[in-house]
Amino acid sequence: FPKCQFLVSSYDQLQAIDEPFDFVFSSEVIEHVGDLDAYLNLLSNLTREGKFAYITTPDMGSPNRPANVLEWGPFGPPQHIQYFNESNLRLLFERYNFCFVRKLPDKRTGLKVIFRKLCSPPTTDDTVAEQY
Repeated sequence: FPKCQFLVSSYDQLQAIDEPFDFVFSSEVIEHVGDLDAYLNLLSNLTREGKFAYITTPDMGSPNRPANVLEWGPFGPPQHIQYFNESNLRLLFERYNFCFVRKLPDKRTGLKVIFRKLCSPPTTDDTVAEQY
């Protein structure tokens, strides 16, 4: 992929990057993050408008998850401190100006979702100006 730039970095190192990317892949991270606001703001800053974020995390809503959640491998506090299903993950990302693109299949209990970052929402001043 000679025209592609790939970056593998720690969460802390990513905070210093100010150049957005066309595709951000965050695999099995979100369930470990205590400050979801900081994480989603970082993803938003790293994803170029109109481009994609691909997120993977254990799926609390998976039909393959054991009925007794305590028997489920990914259920592991204190390492896993956030739990998601498709619905609440979509709602969370929508609050940070991402729209759902598609869910990819997973034969186990994973949730694999692609979101597109929308253009920045108008500010209050822009909304007022449009009225006149």
